[in-house]
Amino acid sequence: MDKQAINAERELASVALDETKRKAESVQVAVPPTEQSEIDAHMLTHLPYATWCPACVMARGRPDVHQSDPSRAQRRELPIISWDFCFTGKTCEQVAEDSQQSKLTCLVLHDSHSGAVHCVPVHHKGQTKYMCQEILHFIAFLGHGEVTIRCDQEHSTLAIQRLVQRACQRLNLKTVIEDAKVGDHGGNAAVEKAIDRVRRQASVLLHALTSKIGFDVQPQHPLFAWASVHASWTLTRFAVKAGMTPFEVVAGHAYQSKLCAYGCPVMVFVGDTVKQKGDARWQRGIFSQRRDPMTCIWLQWVEHCVCQDPSRCSFLTGVNIWTSLDKF
Repeated sequence: MDKQAINAERELASVALDETKRKAESVQVAVPPTEQSEIDAHMLTHLPYATWCPACVMARGRPDVHQSDPSRAQRRELPIISWDFCFTGKTCEQVAEDSQQSKLTCLVLHDSHSGAVHCVPVHHKGQTKYMCQEILHFIAFLGHGEVTIRCDQEHSTLAIQRLVQRACQRLNLKTVIEDAKVGDHGGNAAVEKAIDRVRRQASVLLHALTSKIGFDVQPQHPLFAWASVHASWTLTRFAVKAGMTPFEVVAGHAYQSKLCAYGCPVMVFVGDTVKQKGDARWQRGIFSQRRDPMTCIWLQWVEHCVCQDPSRCSFLTGVNIWTSLDKF
């Protein structure tokens, strides 16, 4: 009885002590990697999300972490190519909020089979032919022989759909129309999520670039539009879901080519386009997106090139000058 009484007294004392104090739970402390090479590798694509990266936290940080279950992904008989417009603005003193230059207009594409995304910046919604060409290029990249195309009931998106359908018929590509219902905002949820991912990734790239160069890129600047294009490019090749990237689903192997950080100064090889043999074969440029071959915006074009596909040039990764943002 004495032991039971002693144990009971100890329990009561312990409970009383617990009621007089509370244990504080610390927030997550972001500790950057110790290896500089790991930091430099992350700065190339900012994928995956890193809690120690200020650009990632500023653009993609969320109050709560929501993780999707990859096992719930279901394969459909026909892949769905969906698209919708997005408008991305930025608070700035130089441009009024109601001005057409205050927001960037883009058409965002999404493939349900691989999860690949593509972004097409445009001046306005009336560039139907140009957007149709980009959709056909996207389908060709995916390698689909039969597709379902989906969009909302907006007049501009339906006009693109009709043109894409006629073009696919000429190419003997089977297409099935499956549009979202009028007023059903969740009917095109896949591309809505893709828009959010592209916008956040582009914001990461712009925040990282702004912190390096000390220049706030405005929506009317070409680098603002190219950030969305490069964001969709990096998400397709480096964002892992269910153990694979969209590029690996399409191509069957991981992306292996080299690249550099968005907006960093580069040397662009223009030897095949010079008018005179004495002209310089290399010129200074700004890296905007990797394609095959590398795509760059030249410095002298920055103030004039808006939302257009600039010259596709080769890039020499062995150049020791301006090959990364660390050289700013």
